Amino acid sequence: MATAWANGVPHRKVAVMRSLNASESTPSSSRRRKRSRVAPAVLSVCVGLAVMLSAAPANAADYTITNVGTYTQPPNFYFTGNWSQTDNSTLEMYLTDVTSGIRYRIASRAGSGTGSTNDCYYNNGWLPRGLYGRSDNDSISRVEHMYKTWGNEVVRGEVWFLDRKVCSSGAATRSELFIHSNGIEGTAWNYNWKTNGCIKVSQSARGAFAGYWWIAYDGENEQLSVSY
Repeated sequence: MATAWANGVPHRKVAVMRSLNASESTPSSSRRRKRSRVAPAVLSVCVGLAVMLSAAPANAADYTITNVGTYTQPPNFYFTGNWSQTDNSTLEMYLTDVTSGIRYRIASRAGSGTGSTNDCYYNNGWLPRGLYGRSDNDSISRVEHMYKTWGNEVVRGEVWFLDRKVCSSGAATRSELFIHSNGIEGTAWNYNWKTNGCIKVSQSARGAFAGYWWIAYDGENEQLSVSY
């Protein structure tokens, strides 16, 4: 089946997503991924800071999409932290279109933490470095795409669940980590990339990452590399 495109982004299965059970207890079984491993009462550990900003139009040009060749690999995320401004870091995603075989790179601004570069600083520091998902050499981190309808309203909609990671000194295990935006799709973007430890991107960038994930080869085998 040919891929449908809209505004340069693969058209997602919106009808499927909108048919999800709106309750905060039982995720729909029609999703491609199981979500039962995440407790419905998700703690607001990585919730974006509640900064009250005036509504602003969505920024449709805060990400780039590049054709990088024709080879087949599962999706790979790369978060590169900015030491001088943690909420002006970079998130990249490389994925292969399962139909065409084209490998794409999507890159956008991203934030993690409130400004602290101490990855052991609970609820403030950016997320711990290392690999999440396949080849991560631990049993507590992962990269799992889901449509989240429960918990704090900031970490909802299409997200990637990263679970937990031990910080660099071993003094703390950071938990309830996600890649997310500021709420479900259609929420006005507030230009606030700060979080309590997750990775946060704009609404339009999240739409691009999610749209391409839906057409990705081996999408359930993704990996995230965090470096800074």
